[in-house]
Amino acid sequence: MAIKILLYDDNDALRTSMEALIADDEGMELAALMPNAETVETDISEIKPDVVLMDIDMPAVNGVEAVRRIRKINDRLPVIMLTVFDDNENIFNAIYAGASGYILKRYATEEVPNAVRMVLEGGAPMTGSVARKVLMMVPQAKSDEQEKSNLSQKETAILQFLVNGF
Repeated sequence: MAIKILLYDDNDALRTSMEALIADDEGMELAALMPNAETVETDISEIKPDVVLMDIDMPAVNGVEAVRRIRKINDRLPVIMLTVFDDNENIFNAIYAGASGYILKRYATEEVPNAVRMVLEGGAPMTGSVARKVLMMVPQAKSDEQEKSNLSQKETAILQFLVNGF
């Protein structure tokens, strides 16, 4: 059974290219292309996607607000931000709202198919430069301060792998 994807983006060209990208992958199906997230609650309940790809900058309801709305009705549905914004504020706001991943549009053709599969396996797909910024937001724990951190040594090591691009 194909992975059902719901895409929100106000850019016609990007919607068209994502439609072609997803159509080329036999394991994926584009359930719907939406130019904005005004009807996100209805869309989620009617379309029942497996994964949502969400732009940030859209008219009426932006992507971060749309993620908040999705989380109120479904806290398990994977939502991957697909955006041009790689600034700390947008990254933080999206993750804080409940985004499951964060992919930059300039890497979409290379990263989206794998990101969709990764998020369904429980991962948190991020473009490498975004992962580095996320890690920079987390204070570095010194080895003698490890007990003060909420992260285990294994979790810290995994974060370091993300910083290194894995």
